[in-house]
Amino acid sequence: MSKRIVINPLTRISGFMEIDVTIEQNQIIDAKTKGNLFRGFEKMLVGRQPFDAVYFTQRICGICSSAHSVASSLALLRMH
Repeated sequence: MSKRIVINPLTRISGFMEIDVTIEQNQIIDAKTKGNLFRGFEKMLVGRQPFDAVYFTQRICGICSSAHSVASSLALLRMH
């Protein structure tokens, strides 16, 4: 028998998120997240060089700028 756990709202610094997890025999078999805050990262970067992402995304948020910069850098590493 499966067990479903839903956490809503999961509070964050900006916006809310929902976590929906299904567990069977103490193992996660399905996990989904839903967020309702649109930041526009993708739209802001359309037509730009991929390396611009590091500088643009770190300015989206005044609190977690280094996290966005590192995430963009790691994504660029995986591209090559």
